[in-house]
Amino acid sequence: LTYLSISHNKISSLGPACFQNLGNLCWLHLQHNELREVHSQWFIGQNKLEELYLGGNKIETVLPDTFECLIELKLLDISNNDIVCLQEETFRGLQNIDRVVLGGANFGMLSPQKLAAINPSSLRRLVLIQSGITEIGSATFEVFQGLEYLYLDHNMLTHIPSKWHSDTHVRGEYTLTYLSISHNKISSLDPACFQNLGNLRWLHLQHNELREVHSQWFIGQNKLEELYLGGNKIETVLPDTFECLIELKLLDISNNDIVCLQEETFRGLQNIDRVVL
Repeated sequence: LTYLSISHNKISSLGPACFQNLGNLCWLHLQHNELREVHSQWFIGQNKLEELYLGGNKIETVLPDTFECLIELKLLDISNNDIVCLQEETFRGLQNIDRVVLGGANFGMLSPQKLAAINPSSLRRLVLIQSGITEIGSATFEVFQGLEYLYLDHNMLTHIPSKWHSDTHVRGEYTLTYLSISHNKISSLDPACFQNLGNLRWLHLQHNELREVHSQWFIGQNKLEELYLGGNKIETVLPDTFECLIELKLLDISNNDIVCLQEETFRGLQNIDRVVL
């Protein structure tokens, strides 16, 4: 048996070593049950498990070393639970993890300490959708140099500060190519707030509270290919706003309050092939 799904039941407890005889299990679905905690004893013998789904339960606490024996785990989904904080040792032992889904938590201010449980060396995709994030502390993602996809949608962010991702004085090549911060309440961004993300290809800022767009936001974004600004309250786009986005192919500024576009608005966009107004 490699695939086991027991989702959408009313499971509130599991016996120790209940999957011990299933040593070839690769995918285990336990989402949408009544679990309130997770125990390491459940996973005895699961040294081949690659994907574990625990989302949509009532989990409040994840004890340290809970997943330590899951040495091959690549994806862990603990979204839509009642988790407020993760202890530093929560994900210890997960050397191969590359996707963590934490949506549905209640983080408040997101800080490096609240993500300290995650092993940054192998992580490629981090999902923090609908996680009650109200602000992002300085250098919150600084250690995640290998992260490629970051989802911060459906939170309560109102502002993106300049050093939210990493300190501008820290040297390092960040591999983030996809960033989505849509469906928040963002009304302002600091200049150069994406400056350290020089490999960014896709940037989603749609469905926020932006009223204008500034060229300073896009400093260092000479690889950006798709920019989504639709569904804001943008009234004005100043000339040369997108001038530094030399690789931009798609620009979406639909469903805003724009009445008129000046002649120089799209100057510098030599590779643009799709504009959504």
